Amino acid sequence: MRARFFSLALLTTAATAAAQPAPLSPDWIAGYWLSCDNGAQVAENWLGAGTGTLLGTNFTQGEQASYEFLRVAANGRGGISYYSMPNGAPVTEFTMTSNENRRAVFENPAHDFPQRVIYWRDGGRLHARIEGEISGRLESQDWTFRRSRPDQNCPR
Repeated sequence: MRARFFSLALLTTAATAAAQPAPLSPDWIAGYWLSCDNGAQVAENWLGAGTGTLLGTNFTQGEQASYEFLRVAANGRGGISYYSMPNGAPVTEFTMTSNENRRAVFENPAHDFPQRVIYWRDGGRLHARIEGEISGRLESQDWTFRRSRPDQNCPR
């Protein structure tokens, strides 16, 4: 009788865990996006919508060129994280703390800068913001991207 009760309890627990929806990936960032602000051309390309993993690249051309490999995927703790590798540096993980109304926030309070990465969609525009504290002061950087094609560049 005890074995039957224990088996029933395990099946109920497994069914409850399976019934809980997995966190949703911010698939609305998928596409090719171009920012032409402040004399720089910044292109982000995100693919993989609907797969549970988004892969992204960021390429900035301005006074200095830089690149970043990005990934948004399950983190092994039942959530989703944003993984960043700027200019070939080791990966930094930012845990998704919210994803509502086409606005996603990823945080890593232990990181030097930034501590937050935020994306939000406004129609055909994708906004990105990094923010955090440097020497006790809140610092941030913002980008506004327009949906584009990979063969398009900013006007000169």
